[in-house]
Amino acid sequence: MAMSSLPPMEDLDDDDLVFGTDKDQDLLDVDVFNPVEYINKQFPNEASLKGLDDFVQKLKARKQQTDDEIRLAIRRQAATGRRARADLDEAKGAVRELFERIRTIKSKAQQSEELVKEVCAEIKELDLAKRNLTLTITTLKRLVMLVTALEQLRAAGRARNYEEASKLLYAVEELAGHFADLRHISRVQDLLEKKCAVLDDLKQQVLDDYRSLLSGGAEQADLPEDWTVGAAHYVDALGAKMRQEVVTRFCLGLLEEYKDIFQPPKEDSRLEMADRRFAWLDRMLLKFEERYSTIFPSSWKIPQALCEHFCHITRQHLVELLSTSHHSIDPELLVRTLRRSIDYENKLARKFPVEPAEEEEAAAASSGDFVFRFKGIISECFDAYLSTWVQHEERQLMEILDRSTASTSERLTKNYEEDQEDEEEEGAGLLYSSAPSIFSAMKVTMTKCTEFSTRGTLFDIFKVFQKVMVQYVDKLKNRLPDKLTAPMEQQATEAACCVIGTSEYCDETLPLLAEQLTNLISEEYQERITFGQEQDLLGALMRQANQVLVQSVNCSLDEAFGKMKRTNWESYSQDVGDHSIYVAEISEQLAKYFAPIAVSLSKIHYRFFCDQFVQFFVKRYIEEIYRCRKISEQGAQQLLLDTTLIKTTLLETPVVAGNGGKMQTAYSNYVLREMGRAEAMLKVLSSPDIADPAQVVAMLGEERSAAEIDRLLALRASSDVEPPLAHEDGALGASSIGSTMLNLGDSLNQKGLKASEDLRKNFMDMKKNVHKLGFGGVNLPSFGGRKTGGASSSAALDDDDDEPTQKE
Repeated sequence: MAMSSLPPMEDLDDDDLVFGTDKDQDLLDVDVFNPVEYINKQFPNEASLKGLDDFVQKLKARKQQTDDEIRLAIRRQAATGRRARADLDEAKGAVRELFERIRTIKSKAQQSEELVKEVCAEIKELDLAKRNLTLTITTLKRLVMLVTALEQLRAAGRARNYEEASKLLYAVEELAGHFADLRHISRVQDLLEKKCAVLDDLKQQVLDDYRSLLSGGAEQADLPEDWTVGAAHYVDALGAKMRQEVVTRFCLGLLEEYKDIFQPPKEDSRLEMADRRFAWLDRMLLKFEERYSTIFPSSWKIPQALCEHFCHITRQHLVELLSTSHHSIDPELLVRTLRRSIDYENKLARKFPVEPAEEEEAAAASSGDFVFRFKGIISECFDAYLSTWVQHEERQLMEILDRSTASTSERLTKNYEEDQEDEEEEGAGLLYSSAPSIFSAMKVTMTKCTEFSTRGTLFDIFKVFQKVMVQYVDKLKNRLPDKLTAPMEQQATEAACCVIGTSEYCDETLPLLAEQLTNLISEEYQERITFGQEQDLLGALMRQANQVLVQSVNCSLDEAFGKMKRTNWESYSQDVGDHSIYVAEISEQLAKYFAPIAVSLSKIHYRFFCDQFVQFFVKRYIEEIYRCRKISEQGAQQLLLDTTLIKTTLLETPVVAGNGGKMQTAYSNYVLREMGRAEAMLKVLSSPDIADPAQVVAMLGEERSAAEIDRLLALRASSDVEPPLAHEDGALGASSIGSTMLNLGDSLNQKGLKASEDLRKNFMDMKKNVHKLGFGGVNLPSFGGRKTGGASSSAALDDDDDEPTQKE
């Protein structure tokens, strides 16, 4: 179909029947076109079908027009592709032409470079020849100048014209430096060797000239008057090494006289003559100032070098002397000489101080200068031989220990805490006067040692202190009896109390001594300064002495408990109205032996003794009850009365012996609780109607094993044993008194409950002071009391709550 026959697209778009609205156009352009839906919208009824043919014709025309447009677009695209291929071929041809031009330019550039190289090659050769010629001429000129300068230097040296020689020396050294890389040339090597020979000859000549200053005579007379000034400049030109050699030889020459006088084994080399050595140096310094100070420049520091060489020579003399005779030298003389040496070293250090800036410059300089040191040159040689002095001090301290401990009667009173606000809380006790004497002697030795050593020797002294303390502990231990079979006399009791006080004094003083040593000794030894083992020994000694006191008082009760055991409790028929004889003896013995202990011990140790004793006593008292074999009901009532009185005695005796000083509430609670257990046992025995173990447990108010209950019930007298008949009134009176004593026991136990509140208030005070006893393994009580069953134990606290102190 021809293009002209196609209907215009505008007509199809404007047709109201098919595309009458934008909505119809949208329906044709949707992504998902539904032809059925579209046709239904165009022909909703039969009447609309009249235009169906026209609608179909228009659709075919529109389809034909669309096909024509597609065909035209394809033709146009084909024509455009042919033109693009032609343009691409044209561009490729242009690139090939460009590459050809670049290759041509590069080839011409290479040809130009080769031409330049050919032209410049001859110029470079000429330039190199010029440089070599110039260098050769310069080297020959320098060679001539070096030969000339060497000749002039030799001539100036022979004429002793050192001022001119010093200037020539700088020039020779500078010129010779240019030939360092030409040593492989024989003529140059010969010339440099000649230079070294000339300098060596001049060095030896200068050294000989300076030596002539000491010898004098004809040699010095041949020298020019002002030669020393030029010689000093010449020596400085030779460098620090040559200057040091001149100074060293001159100083050693001055010290020849010193070596002749004090060289061992000559008479003046002894340690007693150390002051003469130092006096000789003082005179020599004055002599140098008068004769030679104007000859040598001050920058050479001849006096400092002279003093340092003197110190080194003196050190050699002393080492030689001490190595052969240090065992026979008096240690005190050895230390005096050491102190004198240290004092003189410090004097030299003050006389010739070294500024920090000079020290840094000397350390960083490459000229060979160094800083003079005086401290330690002489004194350090004594360190290897001070063991003799340490042994001497050890013998001295041991002699002081033996003398001070020879008499056991010398003791004094000491307040353990002099600055304690509550003086009543700490109190005072007895200690041997040997303890302050020994510590005073050790401090004197420590101070003496720190004057000359704070390193190994001071640490050796510390080890001596450890030995002294161990020996002192042994001597104190020897004053305690090994085993007691009878109570100690008052003197022996006071001795045991003195051992406790002395041990505590030492235990408090040793940490202070260790602190002083730590502050004084060198850092490398500080961590090793401790008296821990010695303090452990002292703590063990205090515990042993306390046990001796407890055993002594316990032995004094043997007779009283013997009477208690010998009493026939099974057939006891006396009235229960008064205490037994053994109770009075116990009260008497406790008052007798507690009094000297309370006076001789500090408050805190006295309380600790009471705690230890009451624990031992209660256990023994209960065991003595079991040893009574059989106990009748009336006998149990009497023992119950005795127990109540003994409990009162245990509460009052420490207070009375301590001149009214109150005891810790823990002590009172422990006595009430533990003696209350004994009372509960006796109440069981005094109640014949209680035979069931369950009733016994309920009455005792605590868990008991079956064996313990059986042991307790076994104490009851047999039922077939009839006690003697008593008067009816007497029987009633005894029963009434027994009932009264039971009520009295319950009343006292109720008072124990009230005392528990005071116990809690005072517990912290006791805890604060108990660490001073030296009993590190003691468990302090915690008073969280609980009530227990039974009438007599209603006030008793738990065993672990307020037990005063564990028995060691």
